[in-house]
Amino acid sequence: MRVTLNIPDDLISEVQKATDEKSRTKAIIKAMEEFIRHKKIKELISLRGKVKIDHNLSIFTLDKHFQQIPGLKLFCIS
Repeated sequence: MRVTLNIPDDLISEVQKATDEKSRTKAIIKAMEEFIRHKKIKELISLRGKVKIDHNLSIFTLDKHFQQIPGLKLFCIS
């Protein structure tokens, strides 16, 4: 999606340095993705001690419960 935004030049420069991207677009996308990732991690951390996990549950049951967190993808390591 193409969008016109008014972002201060110094902020764009700082984001480019922080993300190590030369392209403004790539820098902003990377920063936004990282911001969303951190928000999801904080949401998961806030569940510490509030969720009882039965270790005998299948991954499908866990997946069903965690689908409520948008963008969260579970994977199984065997």
